[in-house]
Amino acid sequence: MALQVDDDGKVTPDTAPVPGIGLFGMRERVTALGGRLRTAPRGEGGFTVQVELPVERAS
Repeated sequence: MALQVDDDGKVTPDTAPVPGIGLFGMRERVTALGGRLRTAPRGEGGFTVQVELPVERAS
């Protein structure tokens, strides 16, 4: 399974990061599931996050 999320990078000054949430937390969880996480800054601001997870198909 593959998923891509494009974040525009717009936040408010009162937004505080929460431990375990964000790029580092995502990487830990995706790696634990045997997947891959790629992140890159966007030219328009923000980030692109791509996730690939191994999923077995039901027959």
